[in-house]
Amino acid sequence: MSSLSWLDTSSREHRRALEAIRLLAEPGTVDELGLGTVRDSLADQLFPGTSTIQTRARYFLFIPWTYQIVERSRRADSAAKLAREIAVRLIDAIGDVPGNIGREARSRLRRLPSAIYWQGLGRLRIRRFAGSVDRLHRVLDGQAQMVQALLDDSREPILGGYEGHWHPGLPPAPKAFPRDVTLDLTGREADYLRERIVTAAPSSAFAHWVQAEAPDDQVGFPWDAPRARSLPVAARDLLEHARCFSELMLGAALLYNLLLAQKRGDSELEADYTGRLGEWSGQIARRRAAHDRWELREFWQHVRNGNPRFRDRTRVFIEQWHTLAMAGPGSVARSERARRLIADREQALKGHLARLSNPRQLELWRGASGTGQMDYRWGDPVQTMVREILEALAQ
Repeated sequence: MSSLSWLDTSSREHRRALEAIRLLAEPGTVDELGLGTVRDSLADQLFPGTSTIQTRARYFLFIPWTYQIVERSRRADSAAKLAREIAVRLIDAIGDVPGNIGREARSRLRRLPSAIYWQGLGRLRIRRFAGSVDRLHRVLDGQAQMVQALLDDSREPILGGYEGHWHPGLPPAPKAFPRDVTLDLTGREADYLRERIVTAAPSSAFAHWVQAEAPDDQVGFPWDAPRARSLPVAARDLLEHARCFSELMLGAALLYNLLLAQKRGDSELEADYTGRLGEWSGQIARRRAAHDRWELREFWQHVRNGNPRFRDRTRVFIEQWHTLAMAGPGSVARSERARRLIADREQALKGHLARLSNPRQLELWRGASGTGQMDYRWGDPVQTMVREILEALAQ
């Protein structure tokens, strides 16, 4: 049995490991062709502070409130233990509603909300503590032990107050927290979160959307939302790059699945993916002018702005696919060069575990791998959070 583990790594790497675990449970979104570094770089710039494993906006407040309780407790046993106790009490208080992290696992919860929101809290500068959540636990344990050693006769600390680990403008927690709370934001909390998004990432698409008077209707992709037309120039350009990349690479994912269906001899799936590749070819044709204008040099600069460690071999694969797809999107299913490019990419990423060369791995294929078109977290959680903030402000 394989496993994923990390020890006190950066919050960004921690978040990506958690996202990878979630994607394994959703075959349509698995990153079979190694495009995640590009997708995440663009998503981090469009909607900074978000992650696909987040659910509701109020967790951006629940976590600081949790650690404010831990800091005040002066318990010298374990900050991690108390933070976990509060997290479990919070699950019970919220109840059986969508978005309640841990509502099924409850006391068996292993992935705490703090792990899911930690990187986002730092990006929005709600969290002032610079290290990981594990490091904060160690710091708080050390502070508690020091305070316990320096209490005066009336049990008051001789030392001054703790240095704040959180943004000084943080709204106060409800008096009963973590009891009697819901996932719904108050107007004051929504105003605070909007201010944090706008201040920490003023030129982002996220900042643009949370400054609307009312949320857009639900749509599948951010470029289809009416408010996308009024984005600032820089954000609109970035979104157009993201759209072109999303549309382009959908074809590569569909061809990969077509190859798997043919390798398995599944005529029903083969017909399905052949039809979907035809629809994709039509989509590219309708947006042909935009794809012809797409400037790849600018695109890679945007990608590197978000991820300086981006690997060059991924760029080579994408550019080769771009050349083949633009030369004839309606013929990639029959193109030996396109089919070889996809097969070689899988082999380079997975080695002996590649499905196209390993019969056992092909048996494990569930009929759809990475076929969901990239939306850069728009469907979940960005639209939800934007709606929560704007609706709370309107009350």
